Parts: sequence; C-alpha cells; structure tokens
Amino acid sequence: SLAVLPVEALASRTEPPEFYKALVRQIRRHDEIELQELLAHLEAVGYTRHDPVEMAGQYSVRGGIVDVCSPEARRPVRMELVGDEVESLREFDPETQRSTGTVERTALLPLTEFPLRQDVLDEIHARLGRDSEVHVSSGIHVSGEPFPGWEFLLPVVQPLEHTLLDLSPQAILYLEEPAELEREMERLWV
Repeated sequence: SLAVLPVEALASRTEPPEFYKALVRQIRRHDEIELQELLAHLEAVGYTRHDPVEMAGQYSVRGGIVDVCSPEARRPVRMELVGDEVESLREFDPETQRSTGTVERTALLPLTEFPLRQDVLDEIHARLGRDSEVHVSSGIHVSGEPFPGWEFLLPVVQPLEHTLLDLSPQAILYLEEPAELEREMERLWV
C-alpha cells in the first residue's frame, strides 16, 4: 500500500503500536468475558448504545444478548452470553434484525485513536485551570467532560513519543525537498 503524508502528519505524536492493538477486542465463541468490562471498553473506544443496532459504532444489550456493529465489519454481530461465556456469535441484518449466519470469531475495532478515560479528562481540566473559564473553539466549557478536540490536549498530560513511522517500521520513505522537510520537522517536533 502507498501513503502520501504531509510533514505535519508524520510529525504527529502517537502511542506505541501495542497501545493501538489493545484497542481492538477479539471475541471468539466459548470465550469468557465480563459483560460490564466489555461495555465499558466499547464506550471508551467510541461506541454508543442504540437499540436496535443499525449502523457501525452502535451496540445494544438485552439480558445476555449483546448486539454490536464494528466499523468495517460486513454485518453486525449478536453475541449470546450464558453467564460469562460467549455461547454463540451470529451476524445479523440490521434492517430485519434476523440472523444471517454463525461466525466463530469477531474483531471489535475502535472508533477513536484514544480511549475516553475520565482520569485523563480530569487531568486535562486540572492542567487548564479549575477556576478559570476555559473554552474550546466550539464554545463548550471544559469541566472534566469530553469536548470536541480533547484528544489534541493529550500531550499536556501524558508524553507521546512515537510517530507514524513506529506504526510502520518497514516503511520506505521518499522525501521531496529533504532539507526543507528536516527544518519543518525540527519546528514541529517540539
């Protein structure tokens, strides 16, 4: 595959590759999962609760049945839990809500690069100043709650020391005007 990037994207700081792998939840038939932990994970990586599930990024819960639609999945998946065991995994049609076939495993992909964590939001708020009126460009008051663009403030509370090249260690780079790019990287990588 080929990626063309502006130098600003290449200079963006990221988490290490293992961090992003942990955002994906692999579920297989007969796995033992803790329902509340799974639901907390889905919320943290950008899923929203919606009944019935109709599109990517939604999930619903009815007793021991969890419906979830992962981005890039062919169809949503219905997990039937007996206790903490995944007894069955079935794809279903979101229009009819009827099963279309069984699957042995599914991958629940994240909808965000950074999971939503209350401790991080609280730290961002503390660093911006508890007593001051801090507003983001959308006019939303920052009060420990998520707001548009909160993830851009992550470097304020936790160091991000990796780049996109760490995510693609075998990448081959073609640089146009390398001296100018080097100056720009020095400026951006503060």
